[in-house]
Formats: sequence, structure tokens, C-alpha cells
Amino acid sequence: MAIERLALLLGRDHLRDWLADALVETARRTDARVTLVVRTDTDGHDPGPGGRVDIPDLARGPEMERRFVSLDPVDDGPGVRFPPDAVDRIAATDVALQNGVGILAGDVLTAPEYGVLSYHHGDIRRYRGVYTHLWNYLDRVETGGVTLLQLTEDLDAGAIAAEREVDLADCLTWSELEGRKHRAGVPLVADAVERFDAGREPETVPEAELGRMYYSSDVTLGVVATYVVLETAKTTLNRVQNARGLVRIWQDNR
Repeated sequence: MAIERLALLLGRDHLRDWLADALVETARRTDARVTLVVRTDTDGHDPGPGGRVDIPDLARGPEMERRFVSLDPVDDGPGVRFPPDAVDRIAATDVALQNGVGILAGDVLTAPEYGVLSYHHGDIRRYRGVYTHLWNYLDRVETGGVTLLQLTEDLDAGAIAAEREVDLADCLTWSELEGRKHRAGVPLVADAVERFDAGREPETVPEAELGRMYYSSDVTLGVVATYVVLETAKTTLNRVQNARGLVRIWQDNR
């Protein structure tokens, strides 16, 4: 039976453009529609019409439900749990997609039949944890991965529901690299739903093949200095090359 009911778990009051586009592409390619939106950034209170996330019309299911919840911290480590009544609502959907909620734990992870999906804008075989765009940029990688994970209790170690590779060789700035990876990830929700509809399981990456875990503490003063030098050098070189090209055009037209 095809996936039809998608729960959207949000920790912010808006959809990033690339995420809205991902929902629209999913609606165009599959039967999945957003039937439940759960906001976690409102302390459980309805913020009113001005604070409601605008889901694209094409991605909306009939009688889309909205809920606003407060999350409980995990007692023995980082992470948050959804309250039981919210978990019950989420369990009535086929699959959930989280964005901006944080590290999830507890029953919500297995509440929908196909679990909770989450974007990780890196290849977990090389980069796990935070600021994957930054590490990709500093390592000057030629290509980078974008992954949609089916979450487990282990951070960035879930099964891969969908993934894409993107060319990053000519990205001059960190923000350019980040934007390119975000755009490359747009098809992944639809890819995952089609995979589940076809009866295919996500790909599990063995622990021994998982990449390094990066933490906020890895952003040292040396990292900041390296970033500034690299981005300055790359953008300066590009401007020099552009200027030379313009000079040649001017000389040819003299």
C-alpha cells in the first residue's frame, strides 16, 4: 500500500525554500501528502494565524492537522522526547519528516510505520555531527553527499533512506557550497517514499564504516582562521581571473 500520510515535525516557524520544494516534489511524484504538522518551538501554545507554517498547497493533505507541543528532555543524555498524545497522533501517519527539532529519542522514532526521516547534509560514511558544510569546505572535497536518514537513538548512524552526491569542486564560498547541497537534497524525500512504496528497506551502514563525529567543540580558533584564509584566497583568485577576462575583452575591442 502506498505511503499517503506524512507528518512534518518542525522546530521552527517557517519552511526553508529547499524543504518546501522537497515537499512539492514528493507530492508530484508520490501519493504522500502532509496530513499532520507538529511544531515544537511554541511551548505547546498555538501561535495564531501569523505564526503558522505555510505548507505548499500541492503538498497538503485533506484536513491537515496542526499541533503544538512542548518536548521533554531525555534524562540520561542529549535529546528530546515527544509527549504520548503527540506520539499517538504521529503514529497515525505513515512516515514523519523532522527539521529543526533536535536530537530525537523515545517512542516517536518508531511511531510511524516507516519511522522518522531527517536530512543530514553530509555523507555519514565520512562526516557525522554538526557543520558538515564547513568541514566539506575546509577539506576542499570534490564531491559531497546529502543523506536522508531513518533515525535511530544513535546520532547520525541511522539507516539511509535516500542519498545523492553533488559536485562541489567549483564552490568558492561556504555559503555557495551549502546552498548547492541544500538544492541537491530536494529530491530525497520523494526518493525515500518511492523506495518504501517499492518494498525496499533503507541501507544500513555498518558501525565500522561510519565517518568521524564532529562536535561544536571542533570549531577552534585555528579552524576559524583556516576558513577565513581559504575563502579569502578562493574569492580573490576568482576576481582576479574575472578581471583578466574582462581586460582581454576590452583589448580585443580596441
